Amino acid sequence: MSFGYQVLGFGSGGGLGPAVAIVYDCIAGGGSGQAGPGWSGNEVTGGSGGGGFISNTSVDFYGGSTYTLTVGGGGGTSRNKGVNSTIVGDGDVNIIALGGGYGGDHYGQAGSSGGSGGGGGYAGGAGAGTADQGNAGSASCGSAPGRVAGGGGGKGGAGGCNGTKGTSGAGATSSIPTVSGTFSVGGEGNGPSHTNNANGGANTGDGANAEGDGGSGRIHLKILTSEYTGTTTGSPAVSTSGSYTILQYTGTGTYKA
Repeated sequence: MSFGYQVLGFGSGGGLGPAVAIVYDCIAGGGSGQAGPGWSGNEVTGGSGGGGFISNTSVDFYGGSTYTLTVGGGGGTSRNKGVNSTIVGDGDVNIIALGGGYGGDHYGQAGSSGGSGGGGGYAGGAGAGTADQGNAGSASCGSAPGRVAGGGGGKGGAGGCNGTKGTSGAGATSSIPTVSGTFSVGGEGNGPSHTNNANGGANTGDGANAEGDGGSGRIHLKILTSEYTGTTTGSPAVSTSGSYTILQYTGTGTYKA
């Protein structure tokens, strides 16, 4: 399995059409926040990790071949990782952005690993991120009765702690024209006084609040308009910038090069 990058493998030119250079973003779903009452210092729960974000990278598609773009959903309710997003097709293209990790519970569970890692619950450790996709969450910090849960990591930075709750890892933006938004943001931890904090959103690959679903992923493609075929499924948003056509997929679909 290839974690995050295409492998242009043996014989990739045989029987395939001409190579077409594609710039892409591949963003996985965010992990779920961890439910927890948060009524006292020993009931804090960790924030969720943002989905893995492989950004502004190039791959060759081959003329006449159809590529499947699978957009991963958020982790759902408590203790679920986000779902991977993938780009797969001829020429041994196998790109995988990993779903974000979930936050640890109030019994001392660590955050889970993922594209970005989840934050630790009460006295729990940090979840690891994945190189070139996202950052680690943070461990729980402080001591009872004022212990703080760890925040989830994001593409733009690791999770952290402050005096009230775990803070979310920063997200990142795309350099593909017409693509707007901050993607792969970690979720915030749950503080000791039921201080759940929403930090997720649909179709952003964000983390979530302390009880919520992770955000869904996205896939973006930038193609020279002179090489754009217009053959798609999945109803991507289509725009142009200069000599390029940009496709933004918020659900699973295909592109035929």
